[in-house]
Amino acid sequence: MNGDDRTYLIQQIQALTGLSAGDSERRVDQAIASSKTAIAHARRSTIVLAFSLAVATLLGAVSAWAAAVAGGRHRDGAPLPEWMALPTD
Repeated sequence: MNGDDRTYLIQQIQALTGLSAGDSERRVDQAIASSKTAIAHARRSTIVLAFSLAVATLLGAVSAWAAAVAGGRHRDGAPLPEWMALPTD
């Protein structure tokens, strides 16, 4: 955070709450630390979400490909590949 912004924030806290300069400074430092923690948590959550979406997209593409293979073979009257066919016991 910019030094001027931090000083302004400390002054605003002092004016609004009537706290001393030291208490206002501690409160601002605590808020800055809390916001940094929240930002880091949001970044990690976003990375997990992006990875999950990528995996879901990949699984969807694989499912669509397998369905296209099965549909094409059914249309042509060809048997399904062994890995797609149901086991017959």
